[in-house]
Amino acid sequence: MKIDNQLIDYIGRLIISVLLALEVSIPPNPYKEELIIVLVLYICFRYDVSTKILSTIKKWVNGNE
Repeated sequence: MKIDNQLIDYIGRLIISVLLALEVSIPPNPYKEELIIVLVLYICFRYDVSTKILSTIKKWVNGNE
């Protein structure tokens, strides 16, 4: 089985959906930290933040040549 971006996207959405359902169904909010971490990771994946950060660092190191 080939793992590509679309599969990772669907898995991320599934995990977020499950954590949101657990967060809503159990009153004292036991999964808030996990939900925040998964949402941040999903946003970073979705908007390709790691590549943008690396390209910005390379520009700074090279002096915008």
